[in-house]
Amino acid sequence: MLLITFYLFLMCMSIVICYPDGLNVDSVCNTMVPNHGVSAQSSQSPYKIQLASSSYTPGVPVSVTIYSTSAQFKGFMIQARKADGTQSDGYFTVITGTIHACSNKALVQSNSNAKTSLTFNWNPPSTAVGDITFKATFVQSKTVFWTNTEIVVLKPVAVITTISTASTISSSTTISTTTKSSGTHNTTQGPLGPITLDAECGKTRGCFSLCAHGGCKFFVSWYEENLRAHYILKSVVSYSSGSFMALGLSSDKRMGEDAIIGCYHGSSGSNIKFSATSTDRVMPNIFVDTDLVMTSSSYTGGVLTCFLNRPVSATLKLYDVSKQWTLFFATGSASYTSNVLQLKYHGTSRYMSESSYSITSTANVQAMTAEEEKSLSHGRQNKYSILTNFIIVILVVKYFTFNN
Repeated sequence: MLLITFYLFLMCMSIVICYPDGLNVDSVCNTMVPNHGVSAQSSQSPYKIQLASSSYTPGVPVSVTIYSTSAQFKGFMIQARKADGTQSDGYFTVITGTIHACSNKALVQSNSNAKTSLTFNWNPPSTAVGDITFKATFVQSKTVFWTNTEIVVLKPVAVITTISTASTISSSTTISTTTKSSGTHNTTQGPLGPITLDAECGKTRGCFSLCAHGGCKFFVSWYEENLRAHYILKSVVSYSSGSFMALGLSSDKRMGEDAIIGCYHGSSGSNIKFSATSTDRVMPNIFVDTDLVMTSSSYTGGVLTCFLNRPVSATLKLYDVSKQWTLFFATGSASYTSNVLQLKYHGTSRYMSESSYSITSTANVQAMTAEEEKSLSHGRQNKYSILTNFIIVILVVKYFTFNN
């Protein structure tokens, strides 16, 4: 009996899942492959890594979310590595249900409870160490796990990517916007805002943004995955009592009959997602939307970030995003009292796209103000008027020439 007990003990020593508290996994820190006696899954992983930013500043935490797109996970290991593959000097902040591993260079589960998502901070070292690669292993069960699930690259803040060709450029370089605009947003050579554009814009994701000279006031990026539309909303918000940001989809260039998703940040520190519809120029009607999911959110330095996803197909009040829609973005003040969210008028903080886009578009779209759109429309009308008058003159001249 003693021999059998000892044998079972040795077996457990070689199987990571025997340690639901995440201890004793340091033997696999380099490979990140659990000693489960079976190979990792070769199919596409149902688990993802999302970062609240595409760049990092030494010593400033970056919010990281790991989440499931279908089945829950019980165990995980995540590491941040330098370009040469070695573990970074940074560290993850421990939250409930997690502990450090691999000499504090990795974060793992501290229990075997089923998990859908976790959000925590990665704390960069005090000096920049180049690009950082995030790698993760997820364990669904003893015999079902994925290694190298997703590799997400985080760049130091001194190097940013802001154009659709995905070229890497210095932050001191003067950058032209990617879609034609009147350029009235920013008359100086400094960044328009403190936000760095999503590095995947124009490559794997579509983007709608207000950016100039290496900095953005806001951006929305999107992509489709597993029949769901994923959105990242990031914007400067400035109301201490409560602020909102929202993306609207419209069939025309007027705010009316729109489908809206967004999130709210309150003075208490809470972040809340919402869906709404608008009819003509009245305040949006917020409704309970169980189809809209917020996987992560953060508020740092006056910048609100929210990761939202919803079905691609039309729901009861939201549009089918596989079709093309004009994009609107707005920020403003809001209040949340007795579980009731109230949005207030956005004022001039409203922007729109010149054309329409679907969830499959990877266009990098520069936003316009309503005044700019009116100016463009007026210019187009003038051109049509001049052309029409010119044609009339030609016809009149030809008529008299023919009759003489």
